Amino acid sequence: MNRLTPEAIAEGLESGRYRYMRKQCKQGHEWAGTGKSLSRTSDKGCLFCSIESARAQYKNTDRNTEEYREIRRIRNQRYRDRLKAEGGDRLKEHRRKHIERNLQWRIESAESYRETLRRYRASEKGKLLKKKNENKRRAAKAGNHSVPYSRKDLRSRLSEFDSKCVYCAKTVTTENTHSWDHFIPLSKGGCDTLGNLVLACRFCNNSKKDRDPEAWYFAQPFATKRKWSALLKQLGKTEANQLPLI
Repeated sequence: MNRLTPEAIAEGLESGRYRYMRKQCKQGHEWAGTGKSLSRTSDKGCLFCSIESARAQYKNTDRNTEEYREIRRIRNQRYRDRLKAEGGDRLKEHRRKHIERNLQWRIESAESYRETLRRYRASEKGKLLKKKNENKRRAAKAGNHSVPYSRKDLRSRLSEFDSKCVYCAKTVTTENTHSWDHFIPLSKGGCDTLGNLVLACRFCNNSKKDRDPEAWYFAQPFATKRKWSALLKQLGKTEANQLPLI
């Protein structure tokens, strides 16, 4: 309403965007003592009535949405009842055509769907999802619990380890294939949780496998007592308690 100044109305009347109605609307929206109401040229109703209606509808959006849902539910139920009253033949025919269309779409889209699936599985997101599902399955099989974690959590975890392998300190990136290692192996009671995941290069991860982390680490040429203690401190563990944190 604040943009409908007398100047704007006068300009609209001159350009033909607005026009005078033959008489006032029922709400009595008279314009400038003319005894008539205004209307958009493209509409039949009163300009100010339409504005008030739009404002009221916007103000009661939630109520209108619920009312519409109820109206739609009743309408759909009446439609289904009518189909049943006709013996159900029309509904059966509709279902048959729907199944045929879906089947035809699956046949025509099979190759593109497989290609999309291949690209997704080869992506970083797809590989992570596959690995997470595999870890969850392995943890459940071993009777261990798991706590869901996201790609954002892993990116944050990557920064915590400064993008370096926690064992040999080699810088790892997506280009030289970094991996996530369960510090306490799942087969040894470790949990599939963010607190039990450490960044490792492929070599260290493949070498460690499901071995005891301390025994494996001190069998490596790069092992030092100082680095081991620093690793335990970073993971919130001690020499006596190396259980994974949730």
